[in-house]
Amino acid sequence: TALPISSILSQVLDFCLREILLVVSSLDHPGVKGALFSLFYDFLVNKWRYFFSPSASACEHDAEFLMIMEALRQSLTQTDVALVRQSLQALENLNARCKLFDKEIFRQRLLSEFVCTLLVVLVEKSHALLQDELMSALFTLSSVDFEGFYSRLLPGFILQIGELTDGQKQDLVKKIAPEKDWPSFVSVILLLTNDIHYFVVCNTSLLTHSADS
Repeated sequence: TALPISSILSQVLDFCLREILLVVSSLDHPGVKGALFSLFYDFLVNKWRYFFSPSASACEHDAEFLMIMEALRQSLTQTDVALVRQSLQALENLNARCKLFDKEIFRQRLLSEFVCTLLVVLVEKSHALLQDELMSALFTLSSVDFEGFYSRLLPGFILQIGELTDGQKQDLVKKIAPEKDWPSFVSVILLLTNDIHYFVVCNTSLLTHSADS
């Protein structure tokens, strides 16, 4: 008896997520990782109803969906610029085509994680060439709930940075200006991430100097 298409899709996706992804993640080969992430992206775009059918109010196959999104989030921290750009484009395209950021499962389970990951990359300045793309993705994510972004996510991100002093954390939180238009948003985030980067570098240098004395 032939298996239904949904069962075949589930088996293929499960194998990719639980077997292939585990192997590929340990490889220092951006091309292979990029091919796998392209497969995940194509699956999401072309089989969106596998996860979000019109007749269902919640995400179906949520465990698989969350694993794909977590793999996408982790790819944003990779050192290869092309892979990070590919993942940013996938994220933006999924939102434009499928309203990804509006889905309840994304807002409840993934939004804060993606926001924090993008902020970390901006603070570390590891991908300066992708600053515009990173900022665009962060703006789109934040616009889902600007109030929550400025009142909870951004202060929460600052307060959990261990390399900052309590005074620095408080000052940075106080300086947050809840801007919602694109140019002002970019200005606020650039100022914040630059300040955090400066403080972290200075504090780390002081600790290293003290340890060597």
